[in-house]
Amino acid sequence: MKKLIFFISLILFGCVSKEPKLKIINNSPISYDTIKIFSNADKPFLLTNVKPNKVLKGKILFDEMDQSDGAYIIELIKQGDVERQKSFGYYTNGGALNRKFIITIEQDTIKIIQK
Repeated sequence: MKKLIFFISLILFGCVSKEPKLKIINNSPISYDTIKIFSNADKPFLLTNVKPNKVLKGKILFDEMDQSDGAYIIELIKQGDVERQKSFGYYTNGGALNRKFIITIEQDTIKIIQK
């Protein structure tokens, strides 16, 4: 019985990732001053001076004290204004349910693949 509880716990906690990886592809003809991706606005992942046809990598950061649930947010910022914003994915108890996101920025949309 103890082994069964151990394996169930292992499976559940094995699905939660600390810092999901990001791959961001700017397929739009627009240069962005900043791309901001976050679960908590106090600890965003920032990319600056993102040119067209650029591929960038990073991680979504979590605040270790925050044990909340929610969705991630991406903001595309140009000349100080948020041009586009989209929520995606989901995290629970301050941990990611996905290990990687591939975000493709097109001229009129933001496509997100969750892995």
